[in-house]
Amino acid sequence: MLIRSSAMVLVLLVLAVFPSASDAGQDPPKLIMTDVDPEHLERIRAHNGNNFERAIYFAKRWRVVEVNPDILFPNRAVRVRLFADADFVLRRIERPGERNADLSWAAIHDYPTVPAQIQTRRKRSQAFVDAVLERFSGQRTNEQVARHDARIEANFGVIMWRVDERTGVAEDVASLTFPHLPPPTAVDEPDLSDAQRHSATPPAFRVPVTKEFLQLHGTITDPVENKTYWIRELDFSPRYHLVLELDPSKFVRNLPPGADRDLAEARALEFEANLPPDEYPEIRGTIE
Repeated sequence: MLIRSSAMVLVLLVLAVFPSASDAGQDPPKLIMTDVDPEHLERIRAHNGNNFERAIYFAKRWRVVEVNPDILFPNRAVRVRLFADADFVLRRIERPGERNADLSWAAIHDYPTVPAQIQTRRKRSQAFVDAVLERFSGQRTNEQVARHDARIEANFGVIMWRVDERTGVAEDVASLTFPHLPPPTAVDEPDLSDAQRHSATPPAFRVPVTKEFLQLHGTITDPVENKTYWIRELDFSPRYHLVLELDPSKFVRNLPPGADRDLAEARALEFEANLPPDEYPEIRGTIE
């Protein structure tokens, strides 16, 4: 299927029909993230300069990977292994009120048995929505959307990039939308089997033109460990991604007034002062 506009040419291709829920098995497909080798990492880091350093400043730990986000399009549940001890199964929840597609792949954590801590956090988020709707009754027309947004524990977006094969320069084409998938039976029931939860559904999505690639950006919160993770593109080499565990002690705006905030602000100012002058290189499809 070819969709044209003045800003983009996107190619969506139905390549395969995935197994039904009864045949899918218990393991959801994986979001593939491949680490780059150390020598390549140094070239990527040098090309992205201060923007790379600013990103990892806010991280407890990080890695640079190539990501294949195709798996998000045809599947309702995926497995995302950010680090050895941060391995999640995420189940997509679609935003109500949209027509045929969503701009983001929003999800909640999915486990064979949902820990009590997650259930408690989810109940609190819905209780907060109840309180808001009670106070602002005019917002009840948006109740479904508000309850959906309060449930989100992971959120991804995808952008298509096109590379000029003569120069290697890349330019973003457009944000891609995720198709609405057929609703699984009783998706929110607690006795839903793993095979039903993790079933793949058509259509499949592929980028059939080699000079184009997909770039992923997203956030995952761990409601049990109270940690936040980012998958973000690198500004001047968007084929490569940073996977970060955020360090909340370095986010000045999230800290209450006091000694911790003052110290974080002083450290951030010192870090910024020690950076070399900014440079803005060409955005490259690959780093050789």
